Amino acid sequence: TIYFHNLRYDFTFLLRYLRNIRLTKKGNSLYQVKGVFGRGLQKVCFAFKDTLPLLQMSLKNAGRAFLSEKQQKKVKKEAFPYDLYTYSFFDSHPSGWCTLEEFRAGFSNDELLVDFDENLPNLPSKIYDPLLQHIFFKEYAFFYCDQDVRVLYHVMNKFHRLLTASGEIEGINGTPPFSDTQSPFYHLTISSLSYDYFQKKAELHFRSNFLNL
Repeated sequence: TIYFHNLRYDFTFLLRYLRNIRLTKKGNSLYQVKGVFGRGLQKVCFAFKDTLPLLQMSLKNAGRAFLSEKQQKKVKKEAFPYDLYTYSFFDSHPSGWCTLEEFRAGFSNDELLVDFDENLPNLPSKIYDPLLQHIFFKEYAFFYCDQDVRVLYHVMNKFHRLLTASGEIEGINGTPPFSDTQSPFYHLTISSLSYDYFQKKAELHFRSNFLNL
C-alpha cells in the first residue's frame, strides 16, 4: 500500500502504467486505487490510498499541526513555482540554474511566494547560491518532491501513534481508540474511522455502563 496526499492529482501520472484498475470513489472524491503493474513474474499489485480524507487539511497545515518545531526545521512543505517549469524555460536554461528573480516570478500567488521566501535560507547549498542569488531549479524539483514525502511520512507516523496503543489519546477508560493490530489506516476517511470507533468502543461502553443502571 502506498499513500498519497490528494491522490486524485497524483493518480493522473500513474494511470498509464497500471492495469486492472479498481477505484473507490464518491462523486469527485477518489479514496483508493488498486491496480497491477507489470506482467508475468514481474507483476506487482498495488493499492494507493489518499491521506487527505483522513487528515482533512492541506499537507502544509498537517505538517504544522502534527510535527514538532524541531521536526519542522528539517522537514517542511516547500512551495513550488509551477509557472516556471515549462519546456521553453528548460530550453533557455540548459544548465538547470536561473536567477532568484526568475524563480520567484514563477509563483502564481503571493501566499506561495511568502512560503518560499520563508524557507529560502534553509535550502541546501547545492540548490541555492546566496552569493550569486541563483537557484538550481532542476534539483529544486527533486527536493520539493522529497520534502513532500518526508512531511507525509512523519505526519502519518504521528497520526498512527496518537490513535494506537503507544499514542497520546486515551480514548475510553484510558484505552486508545486503536491498536497496532487494528490500524487506523484501514479506514479511508475520518468519518468512517470515527464511526468505527464509536460502534466498537463508545457504544459498547455506553451500553455496559448506563443501560443496565
